[in-house]
Amino acid sequence: MVTAFYTYADESPSLFKHQALSTVNTREILALLTGHNVIAVFQGHTHVLEQVEHNGIQFITGGAVSGNWWHGLHLGTPEGYMIVHVENNTVRTEYKTYGFHTVSPENTY
Repeated sequence: MVTAFYTYADESPSLFKHQALSTVNTREILALLTGHNVIAVFQGHTHVLEQVEHNGIQFITGGAVSGNWWHGLHLGTPEGYMIVHVENNTVRTEYKTYGFHTVSPENTY
């Protein structure tokens, strides 16, 4: 929903004209969240580890166990998974890699 992915992705933003990587009605969804005790939104699909804060809500993208589709890092994020801790109305995350090593890191997608 809320991401900076388009500003640092390898692909040109013009390739994303159909918004396949984010919601097309983000503004409407954000309006629905206003006034509620939402402390975090977890999202995925981009295979990057990213956290963006907007109006006090953390938008956290958790990487991917496949990294760059099993070919190493994807835009700096290794294969891994996220552990989420929620306590006293706060969210803290840890990203864990698990030792996967690709046999062909030069093949990226």
